[in-house]
Amino acid sequence: MQLKDIRLLFEHGALKEAIISPVFDDWSIEFTRKELAENITIETQKGQQRVFKTLNAAYAAIREVGFRNARIIDERSS
Repeated sequence: MQLKDIRLLFEHGALKEAIISPVFDDWSIEFTRKELAENITIETQKGQQRVFKTLNAAYAAIREVGFRNARIIDERSS
């Protein structure tokens, strides 16, 4: 889903949480919905999952959606 569409879901109260997790050396974001059991990811214009080079860039994207914080899952150091 495109970032602008995710922002609309947030504005309508349909999103519950933002989760940032690693994808190899990059980061991805998933948004959990309040009423549906499906998670949403940010997609590129070509329909692929968008990844972020830095944690700061991922956090900036969740701020753009409207969230003030996110849960970060990083099990790479385990």
